[in-house]
Amino acid sequence: MIIAGDTFADVLAQAQHMFDIQKKKADETIPKIMKVEPCKGVEFNSSSLEVRDGWGSRKEPTTVDGWNRSLDAFNAEVDGKVEAIKQVHKSNEVAIANNQAITSKVSLIMRELGIPLTYQERDYSSRAQRPKYNTRNAGYLGDLSRNVILSDCYDAAIASAARAKQQAKEYHAKKVAGLAQKEREEAAAKKKIKDDALIVHMRVKYKCDVEDTVYDVLRAIIGKNKYLWLAHWMQENRLDWNDGPDSARVGLDGFKVESEEDQEIYDAVSSRIEDWEGDGRVFRDMEYSYDVIYGMVDDAELMADYQRIAEVYSASRY
Repeated sequence: MIIAGDTFADVLAQAQHMFDIQKKKADETIPKIMKVEPCKGVEFNSSSLEVRDGWGSRKEPTTVDGWNRSLDAFNAEVDGKVEAIKQVHKSNEVAIANNQAITSKVSLIMRELGIPLTYQERDYSSRAQRPKYNTRNAGYLGDLSRNVILSDCYDAAIASAARAKQQAKEYHAKKVAGLAQKEREEAAAKKKIKDDALIVHMRVKYKCDVEDTVYDVLRAIIGKNKYLWLAHWMQENRLDWNDGPDSARVGLDGFKVESEEDQEIYDAVSSRIEDWEGDGRVFRDMEYSYDVIYGMVDDAELMADYQRIAEVYSASRY
């Protein structure tokens, strides 16, 4: 290319003009590095499920419902961050494609020039008899890696969101289990206080000794009515027949016959005791079942006391 002019200034101006043209052409053929915004990952920590109290301080929920709401809120927050990650990734598509083109073009040029991808560098720290060499990547590869960003870490960010949800789920389950156990223990303690008070009340009401157990109190109550006595022991046999019909026999032994119907009841239960078929459920299914006999108790207050103390007694057994 010949540059001519009347004066040195003309030559310099023409040279600058030609340079600008060539630079413009170069800019048109070689793309510029574009910035890629990294996708931010999602993290979970022990404070992620905390909530704000009335004073603005953060603290853990104190109820199972509170923990459930907190987990739902965290999951919703993560879902929102996932959508933001997707938007960032979409906005990076042009930049990533551009930078990939730059990397491909530079790599192609270097290969065409005959510049190898690696080189050998002597390891002067080695004391081996023969010189030791280490393989190094070509310097331009490091420059490309540092300056031409090809990934926005989208996959890692999406994976971190799923991981955060799983960690929150496990932490929530642990906390709820602990809280549920505490609630059960507190409920059991309250129930024991209530049950102990009931036993004391029933001891006094049915003139039991101060050291009588709940079982002793129960026997005192059912001993007040022959139908209640018999029905109770028949039901006991329905619940446990490991000793055969012995419980029903105890009930029948304490049953006093005072009417024709009483005799029918006595004969029916006695017949079942003699032929109980190896199954305590016969005392539930027979004509004069324990449910029918319970219905013959004409003292509503006594029946109510029995049901209350029987519940306490049953809880103490299992």
